[in-house]
Amino acid sequence: MISFSKQNGEFALFFNKVKILQHSKENPCVVLGKASASIDMYRGNYCIEDTMIEELPLHQYTLQESYQGGMIVTNLTFSSGEYSFRCEVSEQHGRLIIRFSELPYPYNRLMLRFYALQDEQVWGCGEQFSYFGLRGKKYPLWTQEQGVGRNKNTEITQIADKLDRAGGDYHTTFYPQPTFVSSRSFFLHAQTDGYAVFDFCNTDYHQLLFWEVPSSITISVQESLLSVVQDISSYLGRQPVLPDWVYDGIILGIQGGTATVLEKLRRMQGLGMPVNGLWIQDWEGERYTSFGKRLRWNWQWDAKLYPNLD
Repeated sequence: MISFSKQNGEFALFFNKVKILQHSKENPCVVLGKASASIDMYRGNYCIEDTMIEELPLHQYTLQESYQGGMIVTNLTFSSGEYSFRCEVSEQHGRLIIRFSELPYPYNRLMLRFYALQDEQVWGCGEQFSYFGLRGKKYPLWTQEQGVGRNKNTEITQIADKLDRAGGDYHTTFYPQPTFVSSRSFFLHAQTDGYAVFDFCNTDYHQLLFWEVPSSITISVQESLLSVVQDISSYLGRQPVLPDWVYDGIILGIQGGTATVLEKLRRMQGLGMPVNGLWIQDWEGERYTSFGKRLRWNWQWDAKLYPNLD
């Protein structure tokens, strides 16, 4: 259930009794930005710099409710002078849905600040390799190589950066996702393909910066973290149960062509090892580069390396 509290020009938005947004003139929950980006990529390693030219906090707000399509919809309009930005809030399938208007010209960055508690814990943002708990750090969300070292203060990272720009950082990942789970028993998912930065440094709010306005943000509040995880998989997709045969042996990861794969399979079976599958990465062919052997990554069967697969 969606509810609001309003007092002295401030408001708070609650969903299932959990505070989601808190807005005041001093601490607005919507900020527009005008920024200039610099993007450099080398072999899947990105250097992304975003120079913020101007920030415009939207101090004023209006709140109007209407009945649309059999449900109550709340329109929140945030403004400052001639510039405004609208959020449409509704409940669908037991979840809070927020949709947005376009950014007013000339602004090209959107910052949303979601209410937080000082001792709140946060997890998620896809596959993160350095930290499980995300509170206290910023997480740029962009698909790239994860890096070698992943800590700019360590020698291995500095060497990898110097030799091949491949050191990475604590947040670099090949599977980012604009989703997080809160210890207050809710998850938030932003539906966007654009670059984003989820900033969990502030003690009072989580700031989500978007280069592209999300088509929607979905929030689900549950009674327990277990229920939160269950609802995430219900919403985003749940992996089916693995078949029983998966547990009857090992799946070998082998490369090198049909002859090599079959020879290694025969050797393993000859030693009495139960093998229930083969994982063959280079089925689409090999590509030799100045930095080693790679796959072709064109997802087309290489009939020369693996004949007679058909």
